[in-house]
Amino acid sequence: MATINRTAFRAYKGRVFSITLTYPHEWPGDTEACKKHLKALRKRLKRMYGDFAGYWRLGIQDRGAWHFHLLLFVPPSFGKVKELRQFIASSWYEICGKLGEDHLQAGIRAKEVNTWREDTSYMERYVAKPERFPEGVVTGRVWGTWNEKLLPIRWETTKVSLSDAYKIRWFYRKLAKMRGRGHLRRLTVFARYENVVKLLEFLGYPQEE
Repeated sequence: MATINRTAFRAYKGRVFSITLTYPHEWPGDTEACKKHLKALRKRLKRMYGDFAGYWRLGIQDRGAWHFHLLLFVPPSFGKVKELRQFIASSWYEICGKLGEDHLQAGIRAKEVNTWREDTSYMERYVAKPERFPEGVVTGRVWGTWNEKLLPIRWETTKVSLSDAYKIRWFYRKLAKMRGRGHLRRLTVFARYENVVKLLEFLGYPQEE
């Protein structure tokens, strides 16, 4: 998410959907089975609508049910939200093994995301939040991206002076509570695009919108 800047998002010609996939509380499957279901759903979506990009995150609800949060960046061909919701609902119901009429009706939630604020708020609240899994449960990887090359990302490079490079490093190390080292070395930081812009502007490097 840190690589998607506001300018790139505004210029994005496709559409964005937030999807939640759930299981019944009593479903006995493990996380590996969940991931196989998600993989099968992705294949169905691709066959139906074509290539798309997205993020996924595995979590567990307070009631003990596994669930996925998805943020999909899709082409206009995905059609109306209602139609997409119906397709995912029936597909998810079949993929999971037809776990009951209630699961067919309430197994998914889908809505279209229209603003950057709404988009990032969803990611921060549901996808990027810490999860507390039951003790002893092996989850493996609990998040991932699909077709990253199709995401609305625009890389930008800004040259700064050596003294400002040290200031930037100090700032981010302080945030991350990392120990300082003598010489300037490569430092990779995942931060909001707008926060990076503010820091560069503070140091006298105005950025184009």
